Amino acid sequence: MNSTDSLMEKLMKSTFACDIQYNIDRGKHLVATKGYSCGEVILEEPPLLVMPTGAYNTSVERVVCAVSCIAKARPLVKDAILQLYHPDDLSPWADAPLVQTVRQAALQSHDVQQNFAEQAGMIYLLNSHAFPNNASAFFALCSKINHDCEGNSRFTVGADGLGRVVACRQIAAGEEITQNYIGDLVIGSSLFRQSVLQESKLFQCKCIRCRSPDFARRVPCPVCHPRTEDNTIDADVGLEIEEVAYMTFHPEPQGQWFCDTCEKWLSTADVEPALVMMQAFESILPQKYQHCIKNGVLLGQSISEQDCAEDYAGCIASLGAQHWLTVALQLLLCHRYAEDLIQGADSAVEMTRESLMDTLVQIWCWFEVVGLHHYWMRDTLLCCCQALKHTEDDEHYRVAAMYCAFLRPSIIGVDNQQQFDEVIKLVAENMDTVAQLLHNEGNRQLLSGHADTAVLWYEQGIACNTSNADVRRGLHSHHCKACLELQDYFGALQDVHALRSLPAAKSGCTALRALLMDVQYTQMEYDAAGTPVPELQALEAQLKELIPL
Repeated sequence: MNSTDSLMEKLMKSTFACDIQYNIDRGKHLVATKGYSCGEVILEEPPLLVMPTGAYNTSVERVVCAVSCIAKARPLVKDAILQLYHPDDLSPWADAPLVQTVRQAALQSHDVQQNFAEQAGMIYLLNSHAFPNNASAFFALCSKINHDCEGNSRFTVGADGLGRVVACRQIAAGEEITQNYIGDLVIGSSLFRQSVLQESKLFQCKCIRCRSPDFARRVPCPVCHPRTEDNTIDADVGLEIEEVAYMTFHPEPQGQWFCDTCEKWLSTADVEPALVMMQAFESILPQKYQHCIKNGVLLGQSISEQDCAEDYAGCIASLGAQHWLTVALQLLLCHRYAEDLIQGADSAVEMTRESLMDTLVQIWCWFEVVGLHHYWMRDTLLCCCQALKHTEDDEHYRVAAMYCAFLRPSIIGVDNQQQFDEVIKLVAENMDTVAQLLHNEGNRQLLSGHADTAVLWYEQGIACNTSNADVRRGLHSHHCKACLELQDYFGALQDVHALRSLPAAKSGCTALRALLMDVQYTQMEYDAAGTPVPELQALEAQLKELIPL
């Protein structure tokens, strides 16, 4: 172990509840030595080195700037940064555009040896973090965190310049701390995410999500819903006016599609004639909208609201409502409409406050199915909730509070604390009204036969902890009824791995979380009455073990 490793490990053990470990598959990585809750800060540290790379226009110029900064760094800092270089990992990518950029930059770095310039350039592109004022920075500890498409933490830089790693879900002691390297692009399918990671980070992701059924790439089954003469989907199917049978792509073991309704396995060759339009959209739109999706908004003049609306209509007709491209464009349109509402401007987006709220719930449920814990919607959700507040209609204001309560779990630990505080205040000021609205919406969903969606509404109502006893009892009883209607999922409880592998696994996990919420609520009622029930405590512990983190 060299002096820098020793210094870093001493810092970890003395300051943070995490440790640096190593194995062949994961390399050096961070592991939690205690449990963390969602929103809890895992570690924070000052940057090793800040580089003004944003002052340059081209990728080559930015690499040249970074190489120069690393070369001039203090010896201990330079040594810590150079340890991030792993040439064996880069050998398969010798001809990648990223590597070619570094080679061009090395030729222009006249003050250092070419070998050093190439190493420093690769380290900058693969390991640096974005920093305020268009700068880039290296962090000693944060750079040890590996990628996972369902990362359990996120990296932020505070106003004080410290880099912080914040848990975005519950993390158990002994679990590896991971991050998503590609930001909001994680909304994409496995195919898309792999292409982004290979291009920008030079590795192939092998996380659980990349090896599991790709719920972000669901399309109406061509067997159950034959395509029209022009290879498009019937309008009622695309808009989900009628019940839709979806097929999901399963990357393992042989890369096939499976439909839950007709229970047919189809190879890519089998479905290719019917999905020719899907393949066209998947080859064109990701590149066109990648920058917008990454930033969460429609940017610049190159893509107008009209362009986005037309592409969204094309996605509905070719991909259906559950494909990630459809949802991504829907999010961009929602965000733009919400901004127009806040500014009091006429919007080119054809949407009303009511349809905005309905769309938010549809998208929220999509994120639940995909398993992204709603975390990557936070900027759009905050903007939309702010927009719904900007109304003189008291009913709209109360309904806005209801949606804030429903969506609140997705914005825990957001960067913009002021907006988050306003959302929480909006809910708190309307607690009883919010709980009643959530209760009513849950009833409506249950009567419509959507028990799983009803559970989501009821559990948010219970989480509101309203002071109205009648509303509490109503939420409790209906919540139990909705959970019972989901009892088919509980057959897989004895094997969590089997639960995760089922096509309906995500809904099964939703049911388990809802049941846990119900148990905790009931236990709280008994505890308040001074008559705790040990059986409830045991059931709570058992459910926590069964629910995948």
